[in-house]
Amino acid sequence: MTTLTIARIAADLGADLGHMPPDVQIPVLAGAQAQGDLLILPAAGFAPPATRRLPAAGETVLAGRGGNAHCLAAGVGDVLWEATGRGRQTLGTLTVGAGGVAYLFHAPERGPRRLAEHEPLAAGPGTYVIRRQREQRDAIALVAD
Repeated sequence: MTTLTIARIAADLGADLGHMPPDVQIPVLAGAQAQGDLLILPAAGFAPPATRRLPAAGETVLAGRGGNAHCLAAGVGDVLWEATGRGRQTLGTLTVGAGGVAYLFHAPERGPRRLAEHEPLAAGPGTYVIRRQREQRDAIALVAD
């Protein structure tokens, strides 16, 4: 398994991660991952690869209700993102090219998008869908983070 340090991720993103220990290792995964109310799921046969290059500044994929936003950013290599608009649960498709890495992180909804609150998730090469989690209460509801 490949890992990257917080120091390396900060350099890739040009981000202020000074509040995190620089030597912490973050795994670069090609499987399912969860961050609060969002899931990164392999798209094998579920969605076609994304075709739009993720902007260098990254993109907010879900604005938080509690003052946090989920942001997607390219680390290295080709990173493509398409918001699908296929309903409330599926937010979009992420494709990371060979040798590439994409980061999903929490950032303040107001203020610099490059100030991550905690360690990001790192997605390696592959195609994924970004989805909101649901929970069963009296009725099925989207998880709020």
